[in-house]
Amino acid sequence: MTQRTSIHGLHVATPLYRFIEDQVLPAVGVKSKTFWAGFDGIVKDLAPQNIALLAERDRIQLEMDKWHTANPGPIADAKAMKAYRKHLTSIGYLVPEPKSPKATTRLERSRWLRKRHRLQPQARRQSDRVLPLCTGPLRAAQKRFAH
Repeated sequence: MTQRTSIHGLHVATPLYRFIEDQVLPAVGVKSKTFWAGFDGIVKDLAPQNIALLAERDRIQLEMDKWHTANPGPIADAKAMKAYRKHLTSIGYLVPEPKSPKATTRLERSRWLRKRHRLQPQARRQSDRVLPLCTGPLRAAQKRFAH
């Protein structure tokens, strides 16, 4: 079992904690206390959405399992594939393609993050310093809590 380190209300795998403390935070110039407080806030903010997404994944998997139990074996012909695709659409696994998809830029994502995490103007100016090493949740935390 992986050892855990308790920090700011979180139980973090010790190897991950050490990596963040020893390599990431010094490289991005964020204080440990600031990072863990911010990351804890992000985790708490997103936990309800994460729980809902996991429940939806379980629901879809259960529906797929039921279909495969009722229809064992490979999907061999076009008629069977059409029925399978119809089932996947009916349970929400497949969705229609958007008529006009839109790709967002880093600037638009940055604006979304600022709005989402209600950054103060001073933090916004400083949050423009994003190092390539800091990705995903770490980048969000850096933007949110940079000094």
